[in-house]
This record gives sequence, C-alpha cells and structure tokens, in this order.
Amino acid sequence: PPPASPLANNLFFQGTLVTQEYIMSNENSINAPDNARIFLYSSWLAHQSYYDDYRHSRFHSIIYEFGGSSHTQGITIAQNKCLGKGGIVWDGAYILADHLITQKCTTPGTKVLELGAGTGLAGIALAAVGGCSVTLTDRAEFVPLMIDNLERNQDAVKHAGGKVETPRTLEWSTDEDVITPNMRGAFDVVLAADCVADIYDSSALLHTIHATLKPGGRAYILIRVRIPEHIEGVMEEASALFAGAVVEDIKSVNRSSHHLLVKVVRIT
Repeated sequence: PPPASPLANNLFFQGTLVTQEYIMSNENSINAPDNARIFLYSSWLAHQSYYDDYRHSRFHSIIYEFGGSSHTQGITIAQNKCLGKGGIVWDGAYILADHLITQKCTTPGTKVLELGAGTGLAGIALAAVGGCSVTLTDRAEFVPLMIDNLERNQDAVKHAGGKVETPRTLEWSTDEDVITPNMRGAFDVVLAADCVADIYDSSALLHTIHATLKPGGRAYILIRVRIPEHIEGVMEEASALFAGAVVEDIKSVNRSSHHLLVKVVRIT
C-alpha cells in the first residue's frame, strides 16, 4: 500500500514505486501510455525556462510538493484535458495553496470551501498538509475528476488529520438565496484560484463567497493578471460586499506569470 506520508522520491502511483529516475524517464516519452506519464512540478520550478498555459497538459498526473524543506508533503493530481480548461491544473491553484500553507493562513480543522476547484489541487493540499476540513466544488462535469484526486491523496489527508467531503456541484449565483441552507454561512475560509476572467461571472463568484462565508470568515481569491480592468472591477464590487477588501502582490517560487491575491472578510 502507499506510504501514509508520500514524498516525491518515495511515492506509489497506480501500484508503481515512483522515483526521480522513473519520473524523468516518463515525462518526455511520447510513446508512454497516458496512465504512466507523470510530471514532478518542482523539476519545472527549478528552471522555469518556458511558459505555456497548457505546457503540462499532456501528463496524466502531476506531483506537487508543499510544506518547505523541514517537512515536504507530496500530493498527486490527475488531469483530464478532455474536460477543457477546468480539467487541467493551473499555476494559480499551486500558488494559492503554497501561499496559504507557508503563511499559515489556516489551522488544523479550519472549514474550507474551494469554488471552481477543477482538479481540486488547492483544497486537497490544505487538507493533506494543513489538516483542514475541505469541501471541493465546481460544475458537475468536474466532480468525477475531483473524486478521483481525493481518492489518490486520501492517505496523506488522513495522515495530516484533515478531511475532504465528497466533492459536489455548486453553481455560482448573484442570488444568494439559491445557495443550499447547509452551505450558507458554513465556512471559515473560501478559496478561488484563477476564477476571474472574461469568461467567468465575477459578480456571481463574489456573491457566492459572501453567502458561504461565516461572519468573520475570510476569502482568498487568486487572480492571474491578464486584463487589469478585471481586477479593478472585482475590487470595486468586493469592497461593496465585504469589509477590508485588499489586494496583495504575493511572491511565489513560480515566477512564470503575474498573480494578485484579493483578500476579503465577511463582517455580517
């Protein structure tokens, strides 16, 4: 069986012991079957010699490491590019999770909701490294992928004392009354990684955050800087809905693209 706390150099993938040599032999193999193509994200972080939104989409799974040099926890996230943009891992999910973990923005047991989770990377990382109690949500077509990734990392989640509820569908809405009663005001922290763009309804996103946060709860919205006007619009509406809406230009080991972090607090 997989070890309770897998590391990148001692990790089982579909019954195979994954070593650095195994990963490197498979990452560029055109003939490797899809279920054997694994990529170690830190090997790209080490040089970051190129950038492309879909640069890692050909890999079945990506291994991410969190927690720093003293205690590194590896999690494995599978992708499905047939699902479109939401079926692959975006840098924003890693950057947000890494920031929240290294800055200790949560504590064990913190109730976390991830909106637009896609593959579930950010939420699973907070459960597997920070011991949080996490709920993953997105549109219905992404739920099976999130469930698959939860199952892949269940041992790490349990080892950290975390918990991830069965992923579920949640459509954003400006009508906060459509949020089911058990989700309203239920979460200490709400996450949204790379969910602000011209193809998404940022107003519905903000209202969904407002509806699901507890009074005093915090939300972290990581935005990749594509069109500055999008961020200005989000900040204007966030300031009207929440108290203390601030934007932070966070530093990350991922230097390939520019991301800003919008932080808000629900007062009432």
